[in-house]
Amino acid sequence: TRRALIAIDEYVERYPESPAKASMEENVAELNQKLHDKAFLNAKLYYDIGRYKAATMALKNALNHYPETTHREEILYLTAKSTYLLERDSYEHLQRDRFLAMMDAYYNFVSEDPDSRYRKELDKMQDDAKVYVAKFQERDNAAQAATETNNTAINTENSNTQNGN
Repeated sequence: TRRALIAIDEYVERYPESPAKASMEENVAELNQKLHDKAFLNAKLYYDIGRYKAATMALKNALNHYPETTHREEILYLTAKSTYLLERDSYEHLQRDRFLAMMDAYYNFVSEDPDSRYRKELDKMQDDAKVYVAKFQERDNAAQAATETNNTAINTENSNTQNGN
């Protein structure tokens, strides 16, 4: 496909007034669509087999290589959903960052297509992610308060020890 695109481009450069130019441009559009479809289907395969980390990366790469793809909405949706499914089944120490990544993917999706058919499903995932992030935040706040209390007690003890000497 890539060789065909190069050959067509070379032909059109050599013969810009050719009567076949319109046909060549149609061929270019068709071949580009094949590349877009292939990149999308390859990335979606990772999602379909449950390899969500690989799916997320492959979907992002497909979108970076072919930003004008006709699969853009579905790629953004599958990226957000893959990230959600990945973080949901992650080890606890990885979940926070992955929940935040899911929220980022959600906001990317919503900013591009707020009226999408996938919106309700992603809204539910986003709500779940917010609950988990809030839980992590509460835990961090409690740990920080405990650390501060512990440090205050140590400082008081050290002060009392120095005054007693």
